[in-house]
Amino acid sequence: METANAVYERSFVPETCQSDPQGRWRIGAVLEAMQITANDHCRALRVWRDELGAKGLLWVLFRTDLRLDRYPCVGETVVVRTFTKAGRMKFIPRYFTFTDARGERFGAAGSLWMMIDRRTRASVSPAGCGFALPDAAEIEAPIRIGMGEKPIAGRTDARTYAPQYTDLDANGHVGNIRYIDWLCNHLGPERMARCEIADLSVVYRQEVRCGDPLVHTLTLADGGEFGFDGSVGDRQVFGIRGRLRAREPEPGTACCDDCPEKGGYAK
Repeated sequence: METANAVYERSFVPETCQSDPQGRWRIGAVLEAMQITANDHCRALRVWRDELGAKGLLWVLFRTDLRLDRYPCVGETVVVRTFTKAGRMKFIPRYFTFTDARGERFGAAGSLWMMIDRRTRASVSPAGCGFALPDAAEIEAPIRIGMGEKPIAGRTDARTYAPQYTDLDANGHVGNIRYIDWLCNHLGPERMARCEIADLSVVYRQEVRCGDPLVHTLTLADGGEFGFDGSVGDRQVFGIRGRLRAREPEPGTACCDDCPEKGGYAK
């Protein structure tokens, strides 16, 4: 496909309903903006739900890598740009950049998507099903998309959770953004008040449905690194790896033990 429609962009202005208690764009809302921008791009390329649904197909997300140098404030204009590149094995890589009103980039993300048969859940080739996505070969990838999960050792805390109705998306399984919400809830309000997620990688290994007996395990390591894994029985269904840093300090406050003492925004 020609690259005339290779790049799609959309502006967002975070509202209070998308804010964390510190008045910054909540990380779940960041991923939601990525999803909305990707959805709009797919509509423009005619590879969206209507076209795929007519052939019994759907997109599923396998992995997301995200890096943010800072979190915008409520009311700040953010421009999200997205583009795809040539497929890697059975995956379609999609990239994102985040810039402010001055045009300064403060974040980037990459994701791996797979087209599957809705009934069998088997992966299929988009080209083999009559769908093509642009290869923005001339645009440098703004972030590296990994493939595995590195081991992490540290203090662990395991909790049980059964997904509820509000965790589900239009495909009837847990939506990808909810995994990040679960992570933030497990990190807890006190830690999240002093720390923020500088970067993370999420691997979605298996669909999670309402009522599945999940066990969430949070691992906190030195230097702000963390892991957050979900399992059903002996099967790992998702894994998250990331790094915490100190928020911009407020007068009279100190960083929590799990953040690098010299945190703050990356320059």
